[in-house]
Amino acid sequence: MTPDFPSTPMSPTARRTLEPVAAQGSRAYRLRRDESAGEGLRRILDARLDDALEQLHQRFDHEPAPAVHEARKDLKKSRAVLRLARDGLDTQRYRLENGRLRDAGRALSDARDAEVRIRTIEGLREHYRDRHPEAGQALDAEVAAVRHGANGAGSAVALNEARQRSAALIEGSRDSIAELELGGGWKLVRGGLERGYRRGREGYRRAAAAEPDTVEMHEWRKRVKDLWYHLRLLRESWPPVVGALADQAGRLGELLGNHHDLATRAAELRSRPARGGDAASVLELLELRQGELLAEALPLGAALYGEKPGAFERRMHAYWRAWR
Repeated sequence: MTPDFPSTPMSPTARRTLEPVAAQGSRAYRLRRDESAGEGLRRILDARLDDALEQLHQRFDHEPAPAVHEARKDLKKSRAVLRLARDGLDTQRYRLENGRLRDAGRALSDARDAEVRIRTIEGLREHYRDRHPEAGQALDAEVAAVRHGANGAGSAVALNEARQRSAALIEGSRDSIAELELGGGWKLVRGGLERGYRRGREGYRRAAAAEPDTVEMHEWRKRVKDLWYHLRLLRESWPPVVGALADQAGRLGELLGNHHDLATRAAELRSRPARGGDAASVLELLELRQGELLAEALPLGAALYGEKPGAFERRMHAYWRAWR
């Protein structure tokens, strides 16, 4: 049964999110040919924050888990836009808005993390059901334990309070961003695109050179996600090429995300005061699956990050000029 949450008062920003989508302009997460880069990124920022508020003020009351998931996705997309347009913002303003949206996402993280823990162990059980049938009992027991922990992870009141904190931060950022003037064409996004690609390339090299630790893998994953979002924004400049790159980055981000979820769960198991045979069996499979995912991710990373950052930026710029 869906919990009954008390309604929350809505600011003028929140009320704007209740307007019909058509009245707010397109919410598509991609730049259009008939707008400058600045105009498009501003439109997209407005749309993502409006949608996040819509999820938290409307959908949350009857579908809290999907609402939290979609709101967090909107916040990640919004922060990727800020990173892409960073050279058009002064440092203090960028840090303020990026930090506010980061904190809004973190306020919702507990509810999402409980769901991810369940999905991770259930996925592991399904993946190894036939290949390692001897571990079936251990995995079944771990699934039950994770579900039991998730059921007691937080009350409806706590979840609603998290929703309110997150919405308040988003509303503050939405009102502040409404005052921004993002002008310019390719110059606005050039530095952010090259910088994001360079950091992702550095992350790949660290992962490929040695046995990467959990922190390094998580940082690489975040930079891959940035590239995925940036390529989605630029997709229309040449869909067969930029779209294919975006799909490649999306797949790599998915692999690294699954790797991170497994690493987090493995760390939780290792931290248990006393681990029985079942926990040891699950830990072994968690580590095995991490290795499989890394083996699939590294060749994909090599292909995606095979260019020098400057050459990558110039290639994307060439597509942009031809499109315009």
